[in-house]
Amino acid sequence: YKYAGAPFAWYVIPPGVKTMLHISECNGRYKMVCTLVEALPTNHFITSYSHGKFRPLKGTLQELFDQLIKIGVTQHYGIVEGDYTAELENLAGLLGLDFYHI
Repeated sequence: YKYAGAPFAWYVIPPGVKTMLHISECNGRYKMVCTLVEALPTNHFITSYSHGKFRPLKGTLQELFDQLIKIGVTQHYGIVEGDYTAELENLAGLLGLDFYHI
């Protein structure tokens, strides 16, 4: 591939339970925000980006976005197959990060 990231540009995230993670800094503190989502079956629909369709495992989509906005999360998430929330909470504690599990 000629461009960095090209192998992932048309990747469709497969169905199943995923851990969705955001890490960012605000006012000198780092925060780690994670939640569990279900990736839904879908076909390719966005060129040049990894993509998929998701729904939260708990609550509604509106509730999830309300909580993300309240915490101060905007965009950019890491997504991995399975539930790694306990491991992420332990890591946040070791690193002294603020941890939010929503």
